[in-house]
Amino acid sequence: MKRFFILTSLLTFGFVIPVQGAPFFTDGFEYAPGTLITNSSGVWTTYSGTAGQIQVTEDQKVQLLLTASEDVERLAGPSLAPGDTWYYAAAVTLTDNRALEEIGTISINDTYFMNFKDNTQFNLRGRLFIKQGTDPSKFTVGITSSSSSPTQAAATWGADLDFGTEYKFVVAYTASDGEGPGTRDGFADLWVNPTSSSSTFITDSNPNANVSSDLTSPMVALALRQGTGSPTSNIPQQPSFLIDIVSIGDNFNEVYEAIGGVIVAGQPGDFDDDGDVDGRDFLIW
Repeated sequence: MKRFFILTSLLTFGFVIPVQGAPFFTDGFEYAPGTLITNSSGVWTTYSGTAGQIQVTEDQKVQLLLTASEDVERLAGPSLAPGDTWYYAAAVTLTDNRALEEIGTISINDTYFMNFKDNTQFNLRGRLFIKQGTDPSKFTVGITSSSSSPTQAAATWGADLDFGTEYKFVVAYTASDGEGPGTRDGFADLWVNPTSSSSTFITDSNPNANVSSDLTSPMVALALRQGTGSPTSNIPQQPSFLIDIVSIGDNFNEVYEAIGGVIVAGQPGDFDDDGDVDGRDFLIW
């Protein structure tokens, strides 16, 4: 009752607490096996590469290959407003396609496979990379804030990950508000199997050179990316991806729980149970 009384009083005096809703969409790829863009009835569309290459498997997962070139997107619905933060989450399993004797000889290429995008092919944010692990038989992941970052991840997860194991990744991107350098403008963050937004994460804190384009060409979609399909000598030996479920929205907890992530409740000061402690919690308190 006390918490309700304080909240009611604050609203009476004209304070408004922003309410964040459910994810914009969650997709478990429950389509018939076959071509994703066809069997999703246009929910996913090709924006680059050879259309029709990305497949839905018999067990309703999406397979991404580095030997193919199709990139697809699904519109979020809203657009990412200046200064706001969006999250995407995905449950992903990687397969090592190297023969045993090739491990240690053929390295895993830095390759991004998921990101936010605008309504063009060129402005990408929060790119999620795979990378060679410290142990040559393993991999790790990394993040870049944008498409103008180097071809390698700008920030790298500090531990090796295992092939054949499903991991839950969460990526955040905060759009520029156009008011000059801010504390989070153009930053991207990455979590691996978190228990809340306060879990360990890494950040690419170097906004891209065209971060001001967030004002004129905002993020509107989640994209899945394959390789270039280029005949590089070791492309067939590079990992393949199985994506079981994805989600996108403006609330860490909502997006993470939508892909089966478990939030450990009880963070001190998190009165609205959204995984962080901020001004909304202060107003409720």
